[in-house]
Amino acid sequence: EMKGGLVSEDTIKQLLVLSIEMADHDKSVLYFHKLFGDPVPKTLSESDNAELNDYMDMFMKNKWYDLVHSVYSRLYVAHPENDEYRRRLIVTLLKTNRIEQARDLATKVA
Repeated sequence: EMKGGLVSEDTIKQLLVLSIEMADHDKSVLYFHKLFGDPVPKTLSESDNAELNDYMDMFMKNKWYDLVHSVYSRLYVAHPENDEYRRRLIVTLLKTNRIEQARDLATKVA
């Protein structure tokens, strides 16, 4: 429980990982947004980006594709030159049966 409304970032990270491991979707989304904001900032530091990708991988393993799709859609629109965002967005499109959108995005590169 929060004391005076303040919880350390490390505690939120631990709660996020625990929530994901326990397959508690709602709490996972809540703690993810506490860490990264809602919506996620359009520009992230290299370390924040690596951390975000790690959490998104965990969400994907639980088949929680909607948040992952919205995060990478936002980041890709802000940074269309970023191949990693594009690749990760294509994966979420395929996982959510948006095959035509995935194909269109994949052909933009070729």
